[in-house]
Amino acid sequence: MASNRLNYGKVIASAVYANGSNSFIRITGDYVIGSPTITNVVDGGQPVNFSEALIGQQLVQGAAFPSGTTITNIVGTTITVNSNSAAAGTLTSGRISPPVGQYYISSGSLSIPNNSAFRYTDVTGSDDASFLASSNTYALVLPLATTAAPGSPVTGDYAQLKITKFGSRTNNVDASFYISASVDGINAFPASTTMVSTNTTFAIAEQSFSQSISPIYSSGDIAISPGYALSPYGIAADSVFESFSTGSGVATGGSGSFSGSFQGDGSKLTRVTASKIPFDSLMLGTDSIELGTTASNITGVGDITATGTITAPNFVGTSSYATKVGSSITQGDGSIATFSYDGSADATVAVNINGTTLNKAVTGLEVRASGITPVQLSSSVSDATNAIFGGGGTALGVQVDGTTIEIVGGNLQVKTGGLPTSSLATSSFTIGTTVIGLGTTTSTINKLQLTATTASGDFSGSFSGSFEGNGSKLTGIATNLNTAGGTGTGTVALASQALLLEPGTGMATTATGQKITITGLDATTSTRGVASFDSNDFAVTAGAVSFNNFLTIPTASIGNNLIVGGDLTVGNDQTIGRDLLVTRNLTVQGTASFQHQDNLDVADRFIRLASGSTANGDGGIAVQQTGPADTELYAWDAVQARWGFTSSFNPGSGATFTPTQYVTAIADNNSLSGSVRFQKAGNMYVDTAGEIYIYS
Repeated sequence: MASNRLNYGKVIASAVYANGSNSFIRITGDYVIGSPTITNVVDGGQPVNFSEALIGQQLVQGAAFPSGTTITNIVGTTITVNSNSAAAGTLTSGRISPPVGQYYISSGSLSIPNNSAFRYTDVTGSDDASFLASSNTYALVLPLATTAAPGSPVTGDYAQLKITKFGSRTNNVDASFYISASVDGINAFPASTTMVSTNTTFAIAEQSFSQSISPIYSSGDIAISPGYALSPYGIAADSVFESFSTGSGVATGGSGSFSGSFQGDGSKLTRVTASKIPFDSLMLGTDSIELGTTASNITGVGDITATGTITAPNFVGTSSYATKVGSSITQGDGSIATFSYDGSADATVAVNINGTTLNKAVTGLEVRASGITPVQLSSSVSDATNAIFGGGGTALGVQVDGTTIEIVGGNLQVKTGGLPTSSLATSSFTIGTTVIGLGTTTSTINKLQLTATTASGDFSGSFSGSFEGNGSKLTGIATNLNTAGGTGTGTVALASQALLLEPGTGMATTATGQKITITGLDATTSTRGVASFDSNDFAVTAGAVSFNNFLTIPTASIGNNLIVGGDLTVGNDQTIGRDLLVTRNLTVQGTASFQHQDNLDVADRFIRLASGSTANGDGGIAVQQTGPADTELYAWDAVQARWGFTSSFNPGSGATFTPTQYVTAIADNNSLSGSVRFQKAGNMYVDTAGEIYIYS
C-alpha cells in the first residue's frame, strides 16, 4: 500500500532565544511587596512581543525577583508567578526568557527541496489550540555542544526538538515559533549537552510513529550539512526501533493494540476485564461474590486478626474486644459519680462537687464566688511575730501598736504625733550654710538666697536679685553712662537724663517702655533706604541678590558685552550685526532660514531629523527646484521600512510621502538577510560563496 511522504526542509533563524536571554521579551508592570501578582503589564519594546509569553517561562526583575521566578498564569495584563515580590514598583521594567530546554526561533526562513509543496501552513505546534491528535508533529534538528563549551559544536552530535507552539507567521515560508526538549526520549538532550549557542541553522522534518521518527533524505536537497539529514535516524535507532519487534519474540516498552501470545507476569498490563479471567467469582467465607459486583454481607468468616481501626456499623457475632475491659470501673471514694463500664456500651464519668467551694462551669470546674472562707485558710498563714493573725476558722487580721500605727475606718495610718525624732532618717536641717537641729531655734542664717518678691527687715552681707527703693543708700553703683560713636563720645546722667538714639538717613527709631526699635525707611528716588525686590525677577539667598529665570527690561542700551547666565527672552524682533556664539543648545520654534549662498557646515557627524517624534514616521532631505513646493526628495518610508525617492514633492503638504523609486540594500550575513525588514523587492544578498541573490 502507498504511504505518505514526510516533509522536510531547512530553517535559518534571524535570532534564537534561550533560557536567560535578556532581550527576548521585555515588560513594564506594577509590583507589590509580598504579592505574586504583577499588574498593568505592557510590552517593553523588545523583538518579541509580550503576547507571545507562555506559562512556565522565567521572569526576572532586579529588585522584586532578582533570582528569577516561574510564571504560573497570564490573564490579560496580569501575570501570576510562583513566589512573592521582594520590592514594590510602578511601571517597573522586567524581562522574560524561556525555561531550560525551550527555545524561540525568531523569523525562521524556510527553504525546501525543489518542487516540494511543503510550507509553514502545513505545520501546527503540538501545543497550538488548532493541533489535532491525529496529526503528525514536526521537529527541528540542531547541532549539539557540551554545557562546558556551548559555543563549540561536537562533530556528528545532533538533537531533535519538537515544534510546540507558533508565535507569528509572516508568510508561508517565514514564521516564529517555540521548540522544546522533553524530559526523556527522542526529544531530549543527552546528558551534559546543549544547543550550540551561536547556531541559527536548523533542519525541519515531519515525524511519524508516535511523533518520533523523521525522514532520511539527501542533505544536498536543502543545501545543509549531512549530519542534519542522517542524525534523526541515529536517534531513532536507539530510542524507537529497539522498543518493539514483529512476529514472535519479546516486545518491551511498546504501546498500542497487540494480538497473539505474551510472556511475562502481566504486571505491566492495565484495564484487564473480567472476560479475560478464567473464573467469574470469588468465595469469601460461605458467600460467592461475582466479579464486577458488590457484596454487603459476608458470612462464615472465621477469626479475624485486625490491626488499626475496623469500621463496622452492624457487627454480628462474638468479639474478644469486650473481654479486654475486665471487671467494672466504679466511682471509688465518692468524688466521682456512680458509673460502671465493661466495654459493652458507652459510660459517662462525672465529678461530684459540693456547690459551696467549687462549681461546675461551662468551661470546667471553678472556685465558687465567696467560696474561700476562713475555714479554708490555715492558721499557718500568720508569721512568727504574729503581725498577721487568724486562719483556722477565724478572719485574718493585722497587729498595730496603737502608738505609732493605728487603724481608722478599716485603714492603716500613722497616728498623729506618733513619729518621734528617732524614727526620722535625719535629726537636723541645713538652711543656707546654717545647721538647725530638730526642736531647736536659731536667730542667724548664713548665706541665705532670698527669692521672694519683697523682703523686709535689716539685712547685711552680700545680696543678689532685684530691690525696691531709690537706691540712695547703695554704694559702688555707677551714676553716669558713657557713650562712644564712630566719631565723638558722650555721657548720660542716669538719674536725670535719658539716652537718645538719633536716626540717620533712611532710619527711624521708636521707644516703647524699655524697648527701642530701629527700623529702615523705604528707599525713594532721592533718599537712600530699604529697597525691596520683586520675587518674580530676583532671588535673595543669605543676603546675596540674583536674577530669576527672566528679567524684563522695556528698553536697554548696552554699550559693551552682555553676559546672561540664565534664560533671555526678547519680545520683539532682533537684529544681530556681528557674530552670534551659542555655547549651549539653540532651539528654533519657528522656521530657520539660512539665506547665505555658502555651504552649511555642521561639525556633528550625525543629523537627527524629526527629533520630537514619539512614533514611527516618514522623514528625509528635500532639494528645492522651481519653488518651495517643488523639490526632489530622498526620504525614509516608515510603512515600507525603506529609503526611497520622489519628485515634485511639497514639504509643507504633510508628514508622509509616497516613493516612486526605492534604494537597494545589500546584505552579506544570514541574520540580516533572513529578517522581514530586509526581504524587500530589489534588495540583494551576497552569500559566503560570492553568489548574489535579488529579492523579487
